[in-house]
Formats: sequence, C-alpha cells, structure tokens
Amino acid sequence: MKKQIFWLFAGLLLVCQSAALKPDPTGKDVLNKYIQAIGGQEQLKKVKSLQINSSAEVMGMVITGTTYKKAPNKFANLMLTPMGEFKQIYDGKKALATGMMQTEVVEGAGMENIKMIASPFPELDFLGKDFTVELKGKATIGTKETYQVEITSTKGAKVMQWYATDTGLKVQEQVGKTITQYEEYKAVEGIKFPHTLLIDMQMPVNLKVSKIAINITLADSLFEQP
Repeated sequence: MKKQIFWLFAGLLLVCQSAALKPDPTGKDVLNKYIQAIGGQEQLKKVKSLQINSSAEVMGMVITGTTYKKAPNKFANLMLTPMGEFKQIYDGKKALATGMMQTEVVEGAGMENIKMIASPFPELDFLGKDFTVELKGKATIGTKETYQVEITSTKGAKVMQWYATDTGLKVQEQVGKTITQYEEYKAVEGIKFPHTLLIDMQMPVNLKVSKIAINITLADSLFEQP
C-alpha cells in the first residue's frame, strides 16, 4: 500500500512538473490558433469581399449598420439612425468620417487604426513583416480565460486583442478607445463569425448581426470619398 501511494504521488508530481514546464504560446501562435479555429488560412484567403448587416437599439432608437470590406484594404462602415446617416470610409489611402452634416478627414493615429482592421481578416496581415505581435499574458474576460495579444504596426499604431485559451476564438478587441466583445460565433460558408458584438464607446451598444455575405461584388464607389 505504501509503495502504491508513493508512486501515485510521484506520478502527480511528474504531471505538475510537465504542466509547469509547458511554455506559453507566442503571440503569433495565438493568432494562428484563431485563424484555424474560424476556418483556416486557405479558406480565409479565398475571401475577397465581405458585407455584414447588423442592428441595435440605443436609448430607445433603432440603428442599423452595414460594414463593407474589400481586399486588400478597402473599408466602409455605414450606420443609419433617426438622426441621419453616419459613415466611416477608407479607400486604401485616405480615411473619412461623415455625419450630422459634417465631414472630417481622419488622420494620424485614427487613420492608422482604421487601416489595421480594413482587410476582411486582419489577423492574416498581422502575421506579416509589417507588424509586431507580442503576447502580453493572460486575462479573464467575463468568465473566459484569454491570451492578451498586442499588435503594433510599423507606423506605431496598436490593436489589443484577447483570445480564449481553450477555443482560440477572439473574445475582445480594443482599437483606439473602443472596446468590442465578440460572442455567438456561427459558421457562414465554412467560416465562423461572431453574431453578437458588445461595443463600449460613450455608451454600451449591443449589436446583433443579421446577415453576412461573402465574395459578393462591391463597387469601388462604396469607398470613394467626396
């Protein structure tokens, strides 16, 4: 009996030691796991355009949104509210924001932030030579244990992302001052997309995705700037 107890505890010590010696993944390891979890590099690289329709209720007002992405780096985000239409557009070179009868050229850090997330799947770009990817450690987001990853462009723009340690899926992202949580991943044409976005801006917004269209024809005029 004593020998059995001895070998039991010896085995437990060995397991604990093995777990302690297991190294943390690198930041790029975390990104690769996410890419694999949502469909894999080969599948994602086939996507040349995206259209994402969504809606939310904010302070009793219904707002609808449409996001357009066209490879390699064109982006447009349109939001229709009772107060009018708001747009954010990036044509691959310049960024513009319009709304409330005003138009503003987005420059500096703001434009660099848009540029970083303009492609259909920015994580594919983040693995390239134009970005530094650093694992910052672990963090608990809600009930999920996550890896916190910081991505920095050659221009110094930063995006912070959090990925679940078990599934590899993206749980949260911070671009500038805006924090977005991602929930309800569902497959669309073999690729998993979050269908609930909890956006923390000046007030919390619960955005529900109603439709995702892949590889549809998007006219360049969608991204043209006046």
